[in-house]
Amino acid sequence: MPDIIIQEYENDLNTLTERESFIFKFIFGKQWKYRIQRYLLFWLTVYFTELLHTVVDDFGTPSYWAKFISCIFLHAVILVPLNLYYLMPNFLYRKRYFLYVLISLFQELFYTIYTWYIFMDRYDTFEMNGFWYYTLGFVIQNSLILGMAVGIKLFKYWYASDLRIKRIAKEKLMAELQYLKNQINPHFLFNSLNNILVMHKTNHPETENSIIGLSDLLKYQLYDCSNESLPLKKEIEYIENFIHLEKIRKTDLDFKFSIISEENGIGKSIEPLLFSTFIENAFKHVRKNETAYFLYITLEIHPASIHFTVVNSKRKHYVSSKIGGIGIENVKKRLNLVYKDRYDLEISNLEEEYKTELTIFFKEINTN
Repeated sequence: MPDIIIQEYENDLNTLTERESFIFKFIFGKQWKYRIQRYLLFWLTVYFTELLHTVVDDFGTPSYWAKFISCIFLHAVILVPLNLYYLMPNFLYRKRYFLYVLISLFQELFYTIYTWYIFMDRYDTFEMNGFWYYTLGFVIQNSLILGMAVGIKLFKYWYASDLRIKRIAKEKLMAELQYLKNQINPHFLFNSLNNILVMHKTNHPETENSIIGLSDLLKYQLYDCSNESLPLKKEIEYIENFIHLEKIRKTDLDFKFSIISEENGIGKSIEPLLFSTFIENAFKHVRKNETAYFLYITLEIHPASIHFTVVNSKRKHYVSSKIGGIGIENVKKRLNLVYKDRYDLEISNLEEEYKTELTIFFKEINTN
C-alpha cells in the first residue's frame, strides 16, 4: 500500500511546495541516489560510535575488520531489510502483531549468537560477564536499532497516507463543488427561457438580444466556471450581463447596481456564481408593495473582504417559504465548502422587503 501511495505522488510533485517536494524526494524517492543516501545516513548513524571506538582503540586488524563487516552485512543488508520489506507487509500491516514480534526477536537472537560466535576470541575485550549477559544486552541493543528502522518506515507510511488523505479530500471537495455548480445551470436556464418565452409572446424588441445574452452567460457557466476561482472582474461582468437580461421585462422597476471599490480590491479572485443566485432570486420575487417597487444591489470591494448586498421590495403577506429554494441552499453549501469560517451570510425576510448580505473575507479572521 505505501508504494502505491508514493507512486501516485511521484507523478504529481507539482502539487507540493518546493520544500515539500525536497522532503518527499529524499524520504520516498525510488532513484538509487536517494536510496543510497538514506541507507548510508541511517547505518552510519547507527555504527558511528562503534566505528570510532574501533579506530581509536586500534582494533582494526584485517581479521577483525572482516568479521566486523560480515556482522554489518548480515544486519544491515539481510536481516533489517528482510524485516522491513517482508515481515512488516506480511505481518505488521496485516495486524498479526504477535507473530511479527516473535519472528523479529528470533532474528535478533540469531544475530546475537552469530556475533558471539565470531567474536569469541575477543570476548575479553568486550568485558562481558557471560553468554546470557551478553545475549540480553545485545538483543536489546539491536532491537532498538531495528525499532529505529521500523519507526522510520512507519513514519514514511504515515506521511504518504496523510498526503493521500489530503489529496482525496481535495478531489472530493472539487467534485462536490463541481456538482453544485452544475446544479446551477438547469435552474438558471429554466428561469431565463421562461423570461424569453414571455418576451417572444409579447413581441418584445429585445428578444433576439436576450437570446444572445443568454448564450454568453451559458458560455461563462460552462467554460470559465470550471475553474476553482475566477477574477472578481469577470464575475462582475457576468453579473452585469445577467442584470441586463433580467431588466428587459421589468421596465418600471426602480433598480440600482452600485460598485464601491477600494484600491487593490478589484484584482481579487473569488468562487464563481455566488452572487448571481441571490440576484436571480431577488428578480424572481421582487413585488410592488403599497409604497415602492425596487431592487438595489451593492458590491463593496475592499483589499481584505468583499461585501455584497441585495434588497428587494415585497408585499407584506408574501409567503416566505416561497423565497429561496434550491439555488440559495446550493450557495450555502458552496460557501461552507470553500470559505468555511471566512464568510458571513445574513438573510432577512422583513415586512416589506427581502434583504441578503454576504461578506467574504479574503484572509483569515483574527478572533483574538
